[in-house]
This record gives sequence, C-alpha cells and structure tokens, in this order.
Amino acid sequence: MEFTLTYQGPLPPRGRGVSPVKAQLRRAFHPQIKGTLEPRLTPSSRPSTTETVHGFEFVTPATSSLSTAVELHVLLLSPPTQRIGDADNRLKTLIDGLTRPANPEQMQGHTAPAEGGPTFCLLSDDRLVQRVNLDTRVWHGASNSTESLVVVTAKIVLSSEVTAHSSMSSLFLLL
Repeated sequence: MEFTLTYQGPLPPRGRGVSPVKAQLRRAFHPQIKGTLEPRLTPSSRPSTTETVHGFEFVTPATSSLSTAVELHVLLLSPPTQRIGDADNRLKTLIDGLTRPANPEQMQGHTAPAEGGPTFCLLSDDRLVQRVNLDTRVWHGASNSTESLVVVTAKIVLSSEVTAHSSMSSLFLLL
C-alpha cells in the first residue's frame, strides 16, 4: 500500500527533549492516515494495529505484530529565508511525528482526535523505517518564513524480519 501525506508548518531540527512540534505533526497526519487506513481495517485486524499508551489508543499500519515496515520518500520544501541545512535532524523530527509515542514523556502536547477514537500514526516504532529518500528544495511560494511544506510518499512493506519460516512468508509468496 502506498499513499501520500502532506504537512505545512514548522519543522525545526530536533532539539533537546521532546518537541511539541511532534504532536502537531501527529495531528496533521492523523486524518490523512485514518482516511487511507480505516476503510481497509477489519475487526480481526484491528487488535494487531492498535496499542494503548498512557490511556490513549493509537492505530499504526507499520508494526512488528504484522511484520510490516515503511519506505519513505520525503520532499522537504523550505522558504528561501530558512536554511535548508541540518536536514537530517529535521528528518528525524518528521519521523518522530509519524511514529506513535512510546511512553508518557513522548505524549507532550498530545490530545485525542476531536472526533473521538484512536489516533492514527504511520509507525509503532521508528526502527520500522526500512528505507528513506530525502529531497530538499527551496519553496519559493512560501507565505511564512518559518514554515516548511513536506510531502511524504509512504509505502507499507513487509518487514526485513520476515523469513521463509515466518507466518507472513506464505502471504508474501502468494503476492
């Protein structure tokens, strides 16, 4: 499954501690991931994709329990006044924003979706990113000098941990 996610807003390099921007990223990506994933979820697959962290439910399509991972192609557009440098740390912030919080500390700034229900994130763990391609460019049409425009093409793939002897291998062979 391949789909596109977009985000327009601040994307600073990773600073010390937990950035509230990560919660902002999760809020921006939630409806996009939910719109793509929810119609494909069956009642039997829901438990494999749902986890509770500090009293909040999260649904993630890339999770160890399903032996799934992601490949990402990221287009990062920044205004001419903003230095594109430090792209690797900005990418880390983005990936953290695509990942479900793992503990109460990472819940900083998190709020439940306004419509209720779980929060949809792309990954249950950032170690499930198998491949990433980053393209940085100047965004000449930017209306705000502190915002970036990010276009992420995410592809859900079988995890590299899947072997010929794992339960997912027979599914892979059928595909």
